[in-house]
Amino acid sequence: MRMKRKLLCAFALCFLSVSALADVPDETERLVVYTSHKEEVYQPIVEEFERRTGVWVQVVSGGTTELLERIAAEAETPVADVMFGGGVESLLAYEDYFMPCDAPRDAMLAECRFENHRFVAFSRLPLAIIYNPRLVSRPPAGFADLLDDGLRGQIAFANPAVSGSSFTVLATLMQALDDENALVRFADNVRGHELSGSGAVVSTVAAGEMRVGVALYETAKKRMLAGEHIAVIWPKEGTSAVPDGAAVLAGCAHEENAQAFISFILSEDVQRRVETVYARESVLTALGTGDGAPTFELCDYDIDWAAANQRTFWCAGRRSWREKRHERKEGHAFSNAHFSDGDLRGACADHPVLCAAAPDDGFHQREAAGGNGAGAARRNDPAAYGDVF
Repeated sequence: MRMKRKLLCAFALCFLSVSALADVPDETERLVVYTSHKEEVYQPIVEEFERRTGVWVQVVSGGTTELLERIAAEAETPVADVMFGGGVESLLAYEDYFMPCDAPRDAMLAECRFENHRFVAFSRLPLAIIYNPRLVSRPPAGFADLLDDGLRGQIAFANPAVSGSSFTVLATLMQALDDENALVRFADNVRGHELSGSGAVVSTVAAGEMRVGVALYETAKKRMLAGEHIAVIWPKEGTSAVPDGAAVLAGCAHEENAQAFISFILSEDVQRRVETVYARESVLTALGTGDGAPTFELCDYDIDWAAANQRTFWCAGRRSWREKRHERKEGHAFSNAHFSDGDLRGACADHPVLCAAAPDDGFHQREAAGGNGAGAARRNDPAAYGDVF
C-alpha cells in the first residue's frame, strides 16, 4: 500500500511539472515591453496583441526617465525588446539604444513620420491652456498671458525635473513666445506652488485650488467629458503637439515579435482606439484629420533642441535635489533646493531664452513618493481573452 502511495505521489509530481513546463512559451513566442503608459492605455493593447498573435508578453511599467535610464544600463545585454511610451524628444535622447523600426511611415502624418530616426510616433499630444470657468471670466488667450503678474500663485504647474510634460510646457512656451524674459517671468508666477506631478494639474484647476494651467489636451478632454469644471483654450501663439512613441531595442532577444508589436500599435484598429477611447490624436493620415479632430495652430517646436537638453535638465534636477536634500523641512511638499545657476545654464546653454533664466528660478525639487510599479511583470493567457477592441 505504501509503495502504491509513493508511486501515485511521484506520478502526480511529474504530471504537475510537465503541466507547468507546457505553460511556459517557447522563446520565439515571447516579448518584453517596457512602458511608461498608464495601465488603462497599455493593457487592452497588449491583451489584443497577445490574442491575435499568440505571443506571450511580459510588461514592466515605470516612469519614462527611469525606464530609459534602465535601457541604457542594460545596453550590453538588453532585457526589454520594446520601449512603449515617452515623448519623442525623450526617445530621441536615447536613440543610440534603438534599432530601425518597421513602420508604415508613408501612411502617417508628415510631422509624425520621423523617417530618419529609430523610433515611431504612437499618438499626438497637443498642449492646451486650461482654466476653471467658475473662477475665470476672462481666460488667457495665449502663453503670453501666463506671464501676467495677476496670475502669480494661480497657475497649476508641475516640477519639470520630474515631469516630462512640464518640460514640454516650458520648451513650448519659450519657443512660441521667443522672449528672453519669458522663463524668468513664468518661474516667478509658479514659484513655491509647483505640483508633485503633471497629473495634479487638471485636478487642481478643476477643484478651484488654482485658476489656470497648461495640460495635455488628452487629460483635459477626459475630465471635461466627465463633467468637471474645466475649459480649454488653444494658445493664440500656437502650441506643440509632441507625439509619444515606441522603439525596438538594439540587440533585443525577440526582434521579430518586437517589430510585429510596432506594426500593431500603428494599425488602424489601435489608432482608432487612440482617438475614440484615449482622447488622443492619431498619427495616421487616414484618421488624424477627421471631423472630430480638434483645430489648433502649431508653433515652431524644435524637438531636436528639446531632446538635446531634456536629459541634462533631468540629471541636473536630480543632482540638485540630492545635494540639497538635507535642507528639506519636515512636512513640506517641496525642499528649498533650486536648480543652481550652473545647472540650468549648463542644461540649456544652446538656447538664448533658457540661458537668460535667473539662478533662483523657482523650480523646487520634490521627493518621489512611493513606488510606481517598475519591475512588476505580468503575463496574459491569450486564450483567456475575447474580443478586446
